[in-house]
Amino acid sequence: MKNYLIILLLFLSVGFCQQNKTDEPNPMKGVKTQTKLEYDYEEKFGDANWVFEEKTISTYDSNGIGVEKTLYDSDGSLESKHIYTYDSNGNLVEKTLYDSDGSLESKHIYKYDSKGNMVESSHYDSDGSLESKHILKYDSNGNKVEEASYDSDGKLEWKHILKYDSNGNMVERAMYDSDGSLESKHIYKYDSKGNKVEEASYDSDGKLEMESIYKYDYNGNMVWAINMLDLSLKWKYIFNFNSKNRIIEGRIYNYELKFGELQETPTMKTTYEYEEY
Repeated sequence: MKNYLIILLLFLSVGFCQQNKTDEPNPMKGVKTQTKLEYDYEEKFGDANWVFEEKTISTYDSNGIGVEKTLYDSDGSLESKHIYTYDSNGNLVEKTLYDSDGSLESKHIYKYDSKGNMVESSHYDSDGSLESKHILKYDSNGNKVEEASYDSDGKLEWKHILKYDSNGNMVERAMYDSDGSLESKHIYKYDSKGNKVEEASYDSDGKLEMESIYKYDYNGNMVWAINMLDLSLKWKYIFNFNSKNRIIEGRIYNYELKFGELQETPTMKTTYEYEEY
């Protein structure tokens, strides 16, 4: 579930590599660097502690758009560096990843249509060979309605079909494998402000796999989320923001039946600090 928290935290990181232009103010504007610290919860001999795992320093331009991300392990050694390049319209056109010794690890190249919609994403390895390509399609309202992934030989790996309501909110994502068979389907519900408040995931037979509920503060920041399996609480996520609507902490809790009762256990914590221009 660590990956699920990472996805949520990326969702909350509005400014970094922002590609879709919106009327919402970017809370990262004015931020020079963001330092993210990740901790895992560890218990030994009855004592529990937060153990530091990784540090990420993200650098932004004066408009709050991410230009560089550097990752360090728990002892401070460099793990990798990501460099982001944009066109004159502010669209992310290239993401380059370098490993710890500075050598090229991979490169992502993005293409857009005349309306600024990303229509192609290509992933190359260190020697310039194509590893995969994503093709995206949109409706007349600019909503992404299809995303397909292809391998280096141009063979379909998977395809997602997306549907929207009259307000432009995505209400369904159907995921298909390479032979066109349905793998899973996600149904979404929203409040009157357009915030996603419920998500239900179903398998290929239509059986409910997971339910998620989201809550927001009056600024529209997601501050709380839970996941349920078989109608039982399994995971909870708590997010805290500062007065500038910048995330400052995220925590994940796991729920398990232990010693005859349902127990809540923290599993991961992420903190954020900011340096402004």
